[in-house]
Amino acid sequence: MDKGNGTTHVTSGSVFDDIGLEPSEAANLKLRSQLLYIARNIIKIKGMKQMEAAEFYGITRPQVSELVNGKVSRFSLDKLVLMLTRAGYSMEVNLSRAVDPEPPCTQAILKDDRELQIA
Repeated sequence: MDKGNGTTHVTSGSVFDDIGLEPSEAANLKLRSQLLYIARNIIKIKGMKQMEAAEFYGITRPQVSELVNGKVSRFSLDKLVLMLTRAGYSMEVNLSRAVDPEPPCTQAILKDDRELQIA
């Protein structure tokens, strides 16, 4: 993105990665943000008042206010999963291996003491 001064910032596609968090921290924050977003949208779509949402999710009205205001730091991953399952939702987790900084060497053959062939 051009900042108007001729410089460009290339993003990874995740603000959590871009701000320099450790990969595990960024992954946790990204998951919590996604679940918080879903929980907020359910409240909006169902047209719930805060007290209704509190009962629906099994939390307090002040916690609903924090949820609606996007206070992701106030909700653990466990808490968000518990809230959504209490509300009757199920979840699936898909994992993929992070990209290794160096590709693995599948086969190395030493032809003589001067040449190493990697296949």
